[in-house]
Parts: sequence; C-alpha cells; structure tokens
Amino acid sequence: MWTLDALNNKFAQFIEYLKVSGYKKNTIRIKRKVINAFFKACKEKNLTEVSFTEINQIFADIKSKISKSYQCHVSAIEGQLSWWLLDQPSKDFIQEIKDYSDLPEKEWFLVKEYILYLQSLKTNTMAIKRTARALIRFLRWLIEKHKNFDEITFSIFEIYLENNKQIVAPHSISSTLSNIKRFYKWCYITNKTKAPLFERIPTGIKTNYVSEQHIWTRDELNLLLKTVLLNGPLGIRDFAILMLAIRLSLRSVDIANLKLDDINWKSGELKFIQQKTKNLNSFIIPKDVAWALINYLKIRPKVDSRYI
Repeated sequence: MWTLDALNNKFAQFIEYLKVSGYKKNTIRIKRKVINAFFKACKEKNLTEVSFTEINQIFADIKSKISKSYQCHVSAIEGQLSWWLLDQPSKDFIQEIKDYSDLPEKEWFLVKEYILYLQSLKTNTMAIKRTARALIRFLRWLIEKHKNFDEITFSIFEIYLENNKQIVAPHSISSTLSNIKRFYKWCYITNKTKAPLFERIPTGIKTNYVSEQHIWTRDELNLLLKTVLLNGPLGIRDFAILMLAIRLSLRSVDIANLKLDDINWKSGELKFIQQKTKNLNSFIIPKDVAWALINYLKIRPKVDSRYI
C-alpha cells in the first residue's frame, strides 16, 4: 500500500520534471488536472492508502470520463507512476500480484512460492513482477485451453505465441520463454513436478520479426547533433542529452534521473546509481560532453529541483 502523501510527492516530482524538460504550459496544465482528478477520486472513496490495483482502477475510471484526445495524458501519468512504484515493494506486494492473476489455488500456490524464492535471491522487484506477469499469462492460457500444468510440448508454445501476438512482442519472445523455463526448472528441483518439464521448453522460436537497425554511422550522428542545435534552447538541452547517450552510452532512464549532485566538476567525474542494476556507475566526463552540459545549465530554468 502507498499513502496519498507519498504519491503526492511523486506527482510533484513529475510536474517539476516536466517544467525543467521544457514541456508546454498547456501540457503541464492538463496533467495537473488529471492528478487533481486522481486525488479527488481518492477523497470521494475515503482512501488514505491505495494499492497498485486501486491506482489502476482509479485511472481507468478517469479515462472512461474524458475524451480520447486527453486519454494519452492519463496513460503518461499512469505509466510514470507505475515505473516509480514497481521498484518499491509495498506491504501487499504478493496480494497485488494475486489480485492481478485470478489463477486457481493450485497454480497460484506455485507462482507465489516461486515469487518468494526470487525474493530470497534479492531479485529486483520490477524483474519479479515482469516474471510473474509472464507466468500468469501463460498459466491462464493453459487453463483456457483445458491443458494441465504438465501438458507442455514444443508445439504448445508455438500455438501460445501465435495466439498472443498482441501481448507477447516479437522481440520479447526469448525472455518470455526463459522466464517460463526457469519457473518449470525450479518446480522440478523443488519436487513440485516429477518430470523435468523445463527440457520441453524451447530457448527460442524463430519468427518473421526483423529488428530495426540500431547502429548509427558517425555521419548520421553528426547530422543529428547539428539538427537539434537549430531548435533554440530546447535544442541545447536535447544536444546535451544526446551527447550523454552517444559518448557515455547512458540509458534514457539514467539520463532522466541525473542530478546536479552527480557531477563532480573538480575531478571531472559523473557518478550515479544505475536504474537497471542498482550499481554505482562512475565516468570521466569527456570535454565535449562537459561543455554540452555547461551550455545547457546556463539556459536551464531557475528551479529548486536538483534534477538536471
């Protein structure tokens, strides 16, 4: 469960981030309206604490009452809030997953035991929820197809992936199968199943999915950097963001969470906690990246936020 005060602080950070990032005043105004509608709904229901399920339900109610053109703003706020909360286990962490699962008691017991096992390994909370969603989705499908837990074959997975194209993205097939395979292997090791069913699960299934080209040439990157600089103050900000991504290979989530305190100008170092691994990362800032940051900080709005 999360208190409304804690959520209010998160929303305040979100609005501050929008201001610093140069979003239009009208966009910020609309998002504020959505946030106010969220707290108004909580007040009407006399809630002082909310679960993940209740948060999703409130946002769904808000979406149903507004026009389609404004629903994207609700989704943006909901997505940002989910990102913050997913990595913070609440008191009812297991219960929230159970509410989402709607599995029969037998299958839910196995999933719950596996989640507790992952927690004992200090697995990242977001990774646990991602794994749980993949397992629940697959087990639900087995039940709908009147298949038993131990009736799995290679062809079943081909049918499953074919039937769930809209849910299981082509580029996530490998991780989905790996999550299910690890679960079945755990079931065998802990004597939940008599046969090594995990051996029947393929490590990957060929699809017609062709990944987009991810490699940019030096000329393309230079053209991109020159282009963004033509966009005035926002271009200076975007240039700094791109330099961090290109020269230091930082993920977008790490760039968005950088703070002024993460930079030591005397030593020329950048230190921050990586969002994905929770490890401390340290970089020597190249001169061109340093100047890009300095040029941005010169035109950065004067706000109290420590986020860059």
